[in-house]
Amino acid sequence: MTNRARLHSLLWTGAVAFALALALALTLQVKAVNSQIAETEKSILATKQRIAVLETEFQTRARQQQLVRWNEVEFGYVAPKASQFLDGQAQLAMLGKPVDIIESAPIRMADAAEVVAEGEEAPAPVRMASAEVAGPVKLKGDPEKAKADLPVRLAAAEAPRMMRQLVARDTARETAKPAAKEVKAERAASFAERFDIDSVIGEKR
Repeated sequence: MTNRARLHSLLWTGAVAFALALALALTLQVKAVNSQIAETEKSILATKQRIAVLETEFQTRARQQQLVRWNEVEFGYVAPKASQFLDGQAQLAMLGKPVDIIESAPIRMADAAEVVAEGEEAPAPVRMASAEVAGPVKLKGDPEKAKADLPVRLAAAEAPRMMRQLVARDTARETAKPAAKEVKAERAASFAERFDIDSVIGEKR
């Protein structure tokens, strides 16, 4: 009897342990299925949101022409242009570069005495070399090439003479201006004297 009772107790213990293990396995499986269901629901929600975004985009693109018409008629929105912010390509090129601030130099007032002194200490006039002093032009190197360059050399030799003539002409003009002023002054004085003489003669009459 004792052996049979022990055997029954062992069998019941094994059956209970097996049932507990089976229940634990079933519980774990249920939890795994629940987690899969939750992930599936999340993916379903994300898919629905994506579908809604795509539907909105499709509707917007389908009504793009209508939106353009509305903008032209009612809103009048225009894309910004570079000319609204920059005046030209120079400012566009200088955009983003550091700006160097140049400080203005202090203003110095010159006295009349200093100006006269500076005028007295003016440098001597530059003497222009005459082309007549220069010797004959010698052709060096290739004769044909030298002949081709001969007009250029002659023009370079004639340049000082032309400069001297221009300087002489300007000098003559400057000297002629005071003479013309003096002649005008003399004419005005003679006219004034004659006017006075005529008035005196008229009074005597």
